[in-house]
Amino acid sequence: MFLTLIASAFVHLAIDPAAAAAGDTADDARLVHCLDPAHQAELVNAAVTLGLGGRATASTHITVAGKATPLDAWRKQNPKAFDRVCKALYEASAQGGSSGEGGSGGLSVVELLKILVAAVVGAGLTMFVGDWRSARDTGLLRADGLRRAVREYSSAVSEYAQAWASYSAGSLPSDEAVARTGAELDAQLRRYELLRKKWRVPTRLRTELATAPLGDALCAGWGGTSPGDRAARGQTIDSALADLRDGCEELALALERPGRSHSEMRA
Repeated sequence: MFLTLIASAFVHLAIDPAAAAAGDTADDARLVHCLDPAHQAELVNAAVTLGLGGRATASTHITVAGKATPLDAWRKQNPKAFDRVCKALYEASAQGGSSGEGGSGGLSVVELLKILVAAVVGAGLTMFVGDWRSARDTGLLRADGLRRAVREYSSAVSEYAQAWASYSAGSLPSDEAVARTGAELDAQLRRYELLRKKWRVPTRLRTELATAPLGDALCAGWGGTSPGDRAARGQTIDSALADLRDGCEELALALERPGRSHSEMRA
């Protein structure tokens, strides 16, 4: 069996030269994505989430061991940490797709060598643990993004309702922040509705987000009502927000824990 495995690996290299470059192409795509100026702040946030660095004054730097370091320099100084963060960020982003649920490509030379080494030293468990950690890192970033989205939406809605509760005259309270953060939260939930087709919770939460007292009804009908009615309406909105936050936290916890059936997400 050992000889068969070695032969199969080298035959794969011989008959599929494109596969040897596939892994390098994927690595290059991740590197370009992570060091793009538009994504450098996200890379730092990902490192903070994974406990591998801290934020610096400049978005192009990361704080490691108390020192602000340019991201490219950090990549060269600690390639293992950089690769871990970059891979998690790339797979958690829309560009990276779903870890373990998307398409597939040919095996790279490095991956083939890993297979050969595993056959020699019995290191299959190491490969399994590495894949699990990558999926966990991706889940942590996704959960962090969902929590941030629901937190920002809740804050915007609460401020809007409080502004109406205390309104007496002058410019009407603006609903711009409510609309913006609501759209961002809905986009997050829609994403997990697509990635986890068997999970019903994302669909339920999207329905709550779009249904009164939230949704379009949230920003309508405030004018011409008494302060008492507006205060009572604010309490109803707070209750709906609490339910939405609880549901999003349940979803975030499931995203953080890959490899489980999560039957609670199917209810």
